[in-house]
Amino acid sequence: MKHYTHKWFRTKDRLRKKTAERKRLQGIFRAKLKDDQERYFNNLADEIEEGLRHNDLRPAFEAVRRMKGSSAAHVLNHPNATSYPY
Repeated sequence: MKHYTHKWFRTKDRLRKKTAERKRLQGIFRAKLKDDQERYFNNLADEIEEGLRHNDLRPAFEAVRRMKGSSAAHVLNHPNATSYPY
């Protein structure tokens, strides 16, 4: 390890180490996030297929809605919304 006498050099060295650690952890996080998302969407696709296989469309539509990421909240908050859309 380098030995610097000035405080500025030590601070800069510390920041460089923290940046490298942050980038390493971000890479791990992104990889795990990608795996989790893939597993989540595969489970939703399985739910959809199972519902369609049993001629039950409710679970299939619910899974599609969750996959799409939408909710009724944005419809209800719309200025032209007068009642519940369902």
